[in-house]
Amino acid sequence: MDARSSDGMAGRAWPGRQVHRPLLLTELDDVVRFGAECTRFEQRADGTVRVWFADGRTDTADVLVGADGIGSVVRRRYLPDVRVVDTGRRMIMGATPLRAVAGTGLPGLIGDSPASAHVRDTMMALGVLRFTESPMAARGQWLPALPHGAVAEIEDYVMWALPTTRERVGSATKLIADLPSALRLIVAEAWPDVTVALRIGVIPTMPAWPTSPVTVIGDAIHLASGFGGNLAMRDAHHRCEALVDAYRGRLDLLDAIGAYENTMRRNSFTSIAAKAST
Repeated sequence: MDARSSDGMAGRAWPGRQVHRPLLLTELDDVVRFGAECTRFEQRADGTVRVWFADGRTDTADVLVGADGIGSVVRRRYLPDVRVVDTGRRMIMGATPLRAVAGTGLPGLIGDSPASAHVRDTMMALGVLRFTESPMAARGQWLPALPHGAVAEIEDYVMWALPTTRERVGSATKLIADLPSALRLIVAEAWPDVTVALRIGVIPTMPAWPTSPVTVIGDAIHLASGFGGNLAMRDAHHRCEALVDAYRGRLDLLDAIGAYENTMRRNSFTSIAAKAST
């Protein structure tokens, strides 16, 4: 098993930072509405966008951001010529409570940075998420209004992924047969409700499209297996900066959105196209 730092040098693994994604929604109950699937939208003459939802409700806003993942309804309606290409690769991903493998020595071997194990034709990527303090203690100090149930059952865990192919994805047991017993234990003890098999697609590089009040971020427009969350956060940061420029009058709204999209295309598609070709 080989742990490497971001510069690829063995023996220089640096402490990392992982995020328990469900907590990113903390204290957003007043702005996040679950179960509101977008079904269609319409750009209006006054420059706003009206959106229809499956529950019958509608909303009107200055900007619509398609952040709805690989199957994005917004992208399909806004950029119908954009196609997700199935690479034939698949990824089995899951999470396992750290306590289940504490006696194997793996957590110490993995350390604070992502690691990978290669055995014959099988590769397994792993990362340990250790909370720097008890989630319950952190709640008491930083988010006392957070419902007790939101963190009561959260514990340290191992995140893992098994890259494979379309032909082999149905035989997970055979896939891990050659792995050491400690790695097989990680898969055997994984939480069933967060173990998934994902299809790996790619969106080829595309020319710039006309700027409008509709835009897209993350996997809705550039797929990057294993890095989707990171890229979505980066997109959101650039988009936020652009919208702040528009709000403060430094840029026209469409110019701000266009600047964000140019940055996103320049920074994301090149690296993703390179990954897809390997």
